[in-house]
Order: sequence, then structure tokens, then C-alpha cells
Amino acid sequence: MKETKEKPIVFQGTGYRIVQFDKRNLELQIYVENKYQFRGYFQTVEAALANLIYYAPALTESAKHDIKSYVKTIVETKENAVKDIQRELHKEPVTNGVNKTEDDLFN
Repeated sequence: MKETKEKPIVFQGTGYRIVQFDKRNLELQIYVENKYQFRGYFQTVEAALANLIYYAPALTESAKHDIKSYVKTIVETKENAVKDIQRELHKEPVTNGVNKTEDDLFN
């Protein structure tokens, strides 16, 4: 039986997280119904966040969206992502001008 290894979390946001799937890929997971669900694979954190923001209205599949509510949902998701990023930047210590996550991703 194959052991499941816990994937390292690269970025944790409100209702989502980005985990290191392998050396070259990140996995976006959305928190739905008390568990994280797979959303997609991406090469960068930026691409994962862009997908999260662009497809935010699809997260509430049962709701019908007119153009105003669609745009409002996208703007709210974008604002929340920016707040998550700012919170993370102030939390993580930086050593020698390079933070740990950046070092792991680009080396």
C-alpha cells in the first residue's frame, strides 16, 4: 500500500491553499465542506492565484450570477487574496534578502 506523504504548504490563504505537488508543480486546493479539494496544477503561485480570482464565481455553482454580481465576486476574491499576501509578507522572516519559500521554489 502506498504511503501518502503530506505536501508542504507554499501559501495559505482564506479558504484555499497552494501546496508543493512536486519539484515543478504547485497544486491549488479550495476549502469546501470541511476539507480541501483539488482545483488545479500550476507552475507559479501567481498563476494559481490568478485562477482562483478569475474563477471565483464558479466556486458558488448553485448561485446564478448577473454581470454585476460576477464582477463583485471577482473583486472581493482579489481583495482577499491581496490581504492574504500582505499578511504572509509581514509574517515570514527574511534572511539574507531571500525568504525560505522563494529559495525553495527558485533553486
